[in-house]
Amino acid sequence: MPKIFNARHEALASEKGEMLMGLQALGTHEVYFEYWVLKPGEQNRELCPGFKHEQIVYVTAGSIKFKRDGDAFLLEQGQAFHLGSMDKYWLDNPSSVNAAEICLAGGHTPEGAIHHAAKEPELLKHLRDLMKEHGYV
Repeated sequence: MPKIFNARHEALASEKGEMLMGLQALGTHEVYFEYWVLKPGEQNRELCPGFKHEQIVYVTAGSIKFKRDGDAFLLEQGQAFHLGSMDKYWLDNPSSVNAAEICLAGGHTPEGAIHHAAKEPELLKHLRDLMKEHGYV
């Protein structure tokens, strides 16, 4: 039986409005999942997948304004986009009444997978061979 996570409930109950399923919850570095709730009118929450990580961002409720380097776009409920390694955005909830909610699903770039595999020589060699085969190195 798989472990069931109450992602939305945990995010709503947390002080930051965030829930994370990562290494501690899943026992793996390869993937992670986050659920965020932005309060009505909340502004400038930072979003960045981090070094050698990437994410898919999906709006589950409301709409969220994404800002970066003087540009901005609005992502509506049901829309998603890909966030590359070290892409940084600041998020606003334009509604003064309703919370906005997003799911973030992430994993490693090919270089990030090698970083985590460094302690496993056979896996490291396999990942390097795959990267060469696909033109990453």
